[in-house]
Amino acid sequence: EQTQLASKVSKLNSKVYKAIKNANAESVDDLLAFLSGFLMVEFSKVKKNTADYLGLIKDDVKNASSKQDLPTNKKLVNRLQKQTYIELNSNLVCAEKELMRDFKQTIKPYKKTPTHITDVKKVLQDEFVKNGGVKVTYKNGAKMPLDKYFAMATRTARSETLNATAIDNALKLGTDYVYMDPADTSCKTCATLGNRVYCISGKDNNYPSVYGVLFRKGYTCIHPHCRCVLKPFFIEDHTNKEMKQILRDSNRLYDLDPRTESQRQAYQEAQAFNHRVWKATKEYEKAKEVLGKDLPSQLDTLPKFRRGHAMKTERYKEIHNTMQAIEKLPGSNPIKVTELKNP
Repeated sequence: EQTQLASKVSKLNSKVYKAIKNANAESVDDLLAFLSGFLMVEFSKVKKNTADYLGLIKDDVKNASSKQDLPTNKKLVNRLQKQTYIELNSNLVCAEKELMRDFKQTIKPYKKTPTHITDVKKVLQDEFVKNGGVKVTYKNGAKMPLDKYFAMATRTARSETLNATAIDNALKLGTDYVYMDPADTSCKTCATLGNRVYCISGKDNNYPSVYGVLFRKGYTCIHPHCRCVLKPFFIEDHTNKEMKQILRDSNRLYDLDPRTESQRQAYQEAQAFNHRVWKATKEYEKAKEVLGKDLPSQLDTLPKFRRGHAMKTERYKEIHNTMQAIEKLPGSNPIKVTELKNP
């Protein structure tokens, strides 16, 4: 579901691009008015999709609590979901406003210069593609594509909610301890912090504190995109020999990477794969926007395009070179695929 939400947000770029092209406007002011209304409607749809996704997190929490024969802490889940919803929609509002500012700035030189509206649309389309579509701007000025931001924020929200629920469940079950179970392909930070028992209250100095060590920044998640989860830990369920080893593991040095070489390699490969998928997706969206129906049948769907990208097929190379040529010649007409050599 998280991937589906990111995909829906990603399609916003294509919708905006097509809206510019197909806008029924006779003047620059008409075009801006149309785009303003269009963005308001489309961004509202994204807000609804966001609410639907956050609602699905409740099912994850319910399953995690049911394993401990506990009811879901609805108050806790609702609070975390509300925080996430406000953060996501605040950035959505900012992204929408920033996009309209960019449109107005791009169009400004043509308001007093007689220019055919079709040419103005073309300029807007070129600038939209050149700038990478809809983006979120952070306080430090850094920019991130909206779909990539949503993928990060929603995945992080899920981890935060599950970890907060695990802590709440542990306290309800009468234990002051949780165990951090790192993901199979965890990063160095999570591997270092993982496979340890943490004390929730921080009163037991024999174990590191949850909020003093694990979640020092106030989030119940180690870092954005983190998939590592906590689970209640019960000392009485372990023998003295086991607890001695658990105590040693929980207090091992924090500057050592406990992963094996194969685990490090698996993490790097997973990161590289995710990057390739994201890169192929963005390239497909841009090719679809610019070339439209001229995109060959071998690459006209995202799965086909990803396969072509991964295998570096001849047809993919042709489209890739076409897109690079278009980017180097801003304002020029797209090169038709039919002008390229036959497969």
